[in-house]
Amino acid sequence: MKKQLCIIFSNGQGLGVQHFLNKSPHFANYYDIIFLCNYKSEWQEKKIPSELLKNASVVIYQDLLNNDRHLKFKDIGKFIHSSSRLISFPNIYFSGLWPFFEEGANILSGEEILDDINKGEGFKSLIRKFCSLSLELDFDKRFSNSKQQLIHNESNTDIKISDFILEHIHKEKLFLTQNHPTSIVFAYLVNQILSLLNFPRISCDCTNTNEANLPGYWPISPYDSNYYNFSYQKIPDENWKFFYSFLIAKIYYGMGITNRPLQRFFVKEYTKFLTYT
Repeated sequence: MKKQLCIIFSNGQGLGVQHFLNKSPHFANYYDIIFLCNYKSEWQEKKIPSELLKNASVVIYQDLLNNDRHLKFKDIGKFIHSSSRLISFPNIYFSGLWPFFEEGANILSGEEILDDINKGEGFKSLIRKFCSLSLELDFDKRFSNSKQQLIHNESNTDIKISDFILEHIHKEKLFLTQNHPTSIVFAYLVNQILSLLNFPRISCDCTNTNEANLPGYWPISPYDSNYYNFSYQKIPDENWKFFYSFLIAKIYYGMGITNRPLQRFFVKEYTKFLTYT
């Protein structure tokens, strides 16, 4: 039997969806999957594959309406056959699990550091304060904002994920970075897709937290560990001081300074750096 075509149109999270859909033998025997990244930069010199979209039996997509870096579903929807099955899933984004982190050219959630800098706090003093757990970080606000974003992102999608994340955020490792979920999240999402297509569910018992091999990992620190009381990891990641102190340096000295000089500075002065803490 000739397989039918399934297209996934999304950001990089679609790679995780593709990986876990292919773990279903029923789905894999029935469909071939083609992943189309919705970043505009991917399509600057390429035409949207209208014939491919026209021949798809299933289109699984994200519609990131508030992000100018992505193509919208309307950009491809006109090419999709009216008989195609459309399944939408949300952008899975949770920013409240870390003190701060990089996203593109920005460092997010660094407001408390900026406040101290504006009050005249020096770099070494900031490092000491952070590493001695004396920095006041508003994780209530981080969690509340993340919760609202999760719910908003799925308000018009077929697939829902917020209840699962909010219920398990303390119990399971659900995110590698703010927008790269772990395997168990993808398995839960994909099981909803399989149910909509009348296929059996796959197992959610994932021993490898990153089966989809997505890039990036923000370390667990005592700040987030103490707030969430994670049951899956009681000891912070070994590199948390260095990782977040490097981000403090980028906030302090400005994002205009490139990574490489700062990295050389930390490698050269690492012994002194440890004495700050």
